[in-house]
Amino acid sequence: MRGHGKRNSLVSDPLGGVEISLADKSKARDGKLRVLLTGASGFIGQHLVKALISEPDVEVITLGRSSVSGLTNFDCVLSSDSDFSASLLGVHTVIHLGGMSSVGPGEEENAFDVNTAATLKLAEQAALAGVRRFIFISSAKVLGDISSLDGFFEYGSADPQEIYTLTKAKAEAGLIQLSEAVEMDVVIIRPPIVYGPGVKGNFRQLIRIAAKQLPLPFRLARSPRSMVFVANLVDQIRHCLLAECALSGIFHCKDAEDLSLSDLIARIRLALGRSAFLLPVPVFLMSLPLASIGKRKIADQLFSPFVLSDERSRAILNWTPPYTVEQGLKVTIDSLKNETDRAADF
Repeated sequence: MRGHGKRNSLVSDPLGGVEISLADKSKARDGKLRVLLTGASGFIGQHLVKALISEPDVEVITLGRSSVSGLTNFDCVLSSDSDFSASLLGVHTVIHLGGMSSVGPGEEENAFDVNTAATLKLAEQAALAGVRRFIFISSAKVLGDISSLDGFFEYGSADPQEIYTLTKAKAEAGLIQLSEAVEMDVVIIRPPIVYGPGVKGNFRQLIRIAAKQLPLPFRLARSPRSMVFVANLVDQIRHCLLAECALSGIFHCKDAEDLSLSDLIARIRLALGRSAFLLPVPVFLMSLPLASIGKRKIADQLFSPFVLSDERSRAILNWTPPYTVEQGLKVTIDSLKNETDRAADF
């Protein structure tokens, strides 16, 4: 497998006015390159839609229960019982973001149906419809929750630690098997935790905690962890979409720097114009209480290494993240400042 050459066209960034370099566009002979996108209304999907509709030679259509203003949508549930064939007519590339992002008690069977069985059915019907490329956004957590300092490599053994990541790992395995039997390119992109404007969950909460003018006990929390700014992830997806050569395989997507919890809080506070104000509390004194109340997973997420190798993305895709961590954190923090429900510390 080989890369498709250097980037040489500029597209303005919808988030901050920064220009990023992209690969040459691959045009369909009969006009625009038609892309079917699932998960368009989600956090990543909203950013990806903005990027794709700025491409004059790309036509975006969506699949799901939620529609996007101005785009054709095929109203369809992600389920192994659904027939996706009508949405695949004339489609060049499917970008599959949709699915269940969290799995509660009693939802396991539905999660496997949505995240695994429906993914494979969509891919199988795409191949039958003559779709040229299927891009599946998986999760780096299919490899486990804790890495070595050397990091997880793309073709390391899967070791999912929860139902959600198990459903993703099984979908990956099925797609790899399918790719050996069809002519359609199958691309699997594994991001770690994704942040950016509109982010929810733990990352959003961490920013708000860091924004408080209080000392935090994390100076000794030095284990590196990979993460990715949403605009970097969108850029890699778009890069895979526009690649002119045959392209298949697994690719990791992350920022150029891996940050520890200590580093991340210091960068957030620096972006807010404040000092780090971190206290040197030994990590085990924070981990043990969490483990004792059944919150070992939280301790691992805070204090254990989770590093991805992105060698294949750099070598085969000829791709590097166009945005720095500082740029990503700045626009993320600015977006929180501008929300009506902003934290008092902002």
